[in-house]
Amino acid sequence: ALNGSNDALQLDEMNIKAYLRKGIFLYHQNSIEDALQVFIDGLKFDDTNEQLKIWHDKCEKELSVPRTPPVVGEAPSYPSLSRRAMLWNKVEAEMKKLEKENEDDMDDANALYEDSDEKTRRAMNKSMNEPGRVTCEPPDGMEWKKYDSLI
Repeated sequence: ALNGSNDALQLDEMNIKAYLRKGIFLYHQNSIEDALQVFIDGLKFDDTNEQLKIWHDKCEKELSVPRTPPVVGEAPSYPSLSRRAMLWNKVEAEMKKLEKENEDDMDDANALYEDSDEKTRRAMNKSMNEPGRVTCEPPDGMEWKKYDSLI
């Protein structure tokens, strides 16, 4: 991407898309200062380009914030592409808390399933496995009627 952008800029120094692609590439390679300069150069040719402005502001914002090393959580620590370290133990604890809170709802659903007849259980299983494809049948003693219009 960088070589292609450089080649495009050599052929046409007013190629805004090349400035944008080069700057974004440098940004994602953590060369924020270089990326900012590329966006500034691009804005010299087209100061109305919204994408260049957005990326320019993003680079300035990131450079104005002091960089702190990521905080390493307790074991187990998992590899991540995130710029900030994830505290996986905290995430796991939060998930367990949510599961405990939702346990009552699951008990109600399980009780409803256990108290239902075989036909209802099949319908419940089908609705869980095939969302949007459940068909309903009218109760015994009733018949299905299709109405053409509502008056």
